[in-house]
Amino acid sequence: MTTGAGQDTAAAASRDGKTLAFASVNNDPNVWELTLATGEAREVTHGGSATYPQLSPDAKTLLVQSNQTGSLAVWTADLQGRFLARLTGGQDIEPQARWSPDGGRIGYIANGTLRIQPVGGVGAVETRVPSGALEWSPDGKFVAVGSPGDRSEIRVYDVAGGTTRAVTSLHQDLDYPTWSRDGRQIAFQLQRGTTREIWIVPAEGGAARALTRDLEDSHPSFSPTDLDSILFLRHHKQLAILSVSTGRVRFLPFTPQGSYILDYPSWSPDGTKIYFSVARKAGDIFFLEGL
Repeated sequence: MTTGAGQDTAAAASRDGKTLAFASVNNDPNVWELTLATGEAREVTHGGSATYPQLSPDAKTLLVQSNQTGSLAVWTADLQGRFLARLTGGQDIEPQARWSPDGGRIGYIANGTLRIQPVGGVGAVETRVPSGALEWSPDGKFVAVGSPGDRSEIRVYDVAGGTTRAVTSLHQDLDYPTWSRDGRQIAFQLQRGTTREIWIVPAEGGAARALTRDLEDSHPSFSPTDLDSILFLRHHKQLAILSVSTGRVRFLPFTPQGSYILDYPSWSPDGTKIYFSVARKAGDIFFLEGL
């Protein structure tokens, strides 16, 4: 009965049955940039459902995922929000791509496993390593991968050797690993039901410890310039920075108007800016007459 671009919902018929009222809601995400020194925020993309941003090592190009062609794929975009090139084929699951430290490769998820592909090339390496979210080590020799399902561990894949080892032994739902800039620690997200916590473990394996407790803290990202700072989300509503040494949390000044969800934060290579996605719900009420 309707063919609008939004999600048509909450239909209600008039008493005489001749008119239908409904809401048409749009919840598409876009990438935003926050400059830490000034608190200035700007919307980078405008359409295309861009999420999961990461700025390239040369600070010129964003890596994003988008479903603008009907299925999820990895794209590059410039800092004015123009989509430049599609790097991967379409799929149903989020590719959650990340740049290698030299900018020459990307790692992403395809069919539930880690795939490594040269930028501008098609010769992808099929690692066959089950993977949730992923991140390259600072030296580019390893890729940390999260759990593709419940009760798995944070694992590290050796890019040259093709071997994988677990660095945690928590038997929980663990995801979103992130390396400290010296490569010695990996922070990650632990989820139990609706509770999410930020944890940390030595990159060589060992005892893991909680940095936050009993809240909804997710999507950690170690600062590229400060060993003590981890960017994360609280309740998907606030951007925050956590001190590894003290546990103190500093909230960043970003509060969009209306109903919104924040997701997938990451740092610029120099640590001065943060990129993330914002999904803002907006819509209108429509009448469909002459039923």
